[in-house]
Amino acid sequence: MIIDEIRLSGGQILRIARSRDAAPPIPGRFQIRSAAEVRQLLWGMRHDLAAETTLRSWYTFYLHGDVLRSFDQVIDGLAHAVENDVISLRRYIVGFSGRGIAQVAAEAGRLAGLEPPRDNTPIDFKDDNGRQVFAETPGHTAMKKPKKPEGNFFVDQGVSVKNAGLLRYDRFPLFVQGSLWDMQRVDGRVVQDFIDFATVAIGLYCASAEMEMREVLTRQNEYAILWSDFSKASLDKEYTHLPVRNVNNTVKGYALYASGSIRPTGGK
Repeated sequence: MIIDEIRLSGGQILRIARSRDAAPPIPGRFQIRSAAEVRQLLWGMRHDLAAETTLRSWYTFYLHGDVLRSFDQVIDGLAHAVENDVISLRRYIVGFSGRGIAQVAAEAGRLAGLEPPRDNTPIDFKDDNGRQVFAETPGHTAMKKPKKPEGNFFVDQGVSVKNAGLLRYDRFPLFVQGSLWDMQRVDGRVVQDFIDFATVAIGLYCASAEMEMREVLTRQNEYAILWSDFSKASLDKEYTHLPVRNVNNTVKGYALYASGSIRPTGGK
């Protein structure tokens, strides 16, 4: 991870966390005098999950904004706040923890009606045709899932985002550790039976939202750099901070949607 240091015109210093090589380097120190300059700077970070997560945190905690707003709206809000001195930048601002993001995203998601029904009874994960879904790693084992939600929930969410013309990544904070769409944790604890389904759910959502799979895996990899510890797992050769298991399960989510094995609820 890299910390970019920006000196504002009033002498304050802003520090932004971003993943290494994910975005062009920012000059170490320079003057910012207007909202337009701030906006231009921040817009350049729109493809960097690490920086975007930090900026969304800042927007939420300092402006009490909605974490699920489009990134464009987040940038506008921050830019005008800096210009009008709404935010005091006399402190260092670095990325908030993943748990902080999860809490804020969960609250915003509930208000937006995005919380899925949840029944944590483990059951076999079967597709819409009643066929058992298997994990590729470790071994060819039958996947489990919570009784609720169904995989269709994530397909419905992806389709709705696509049809509404929203930016596809605006709801990604709901997948972070401990948030509403984190399927592998119950009361903050990882449930081994649900690990595979949790990543398949990401693939289902992203596939139905028509998000490019390699970009999605890159973003997961960036997130893992900041918030995950997979030191004991077998890591993927291309997405080097993700376990092979996670990559395979994301790919499986795409395949289940592409094959029509898990469909929107209106398509049954």
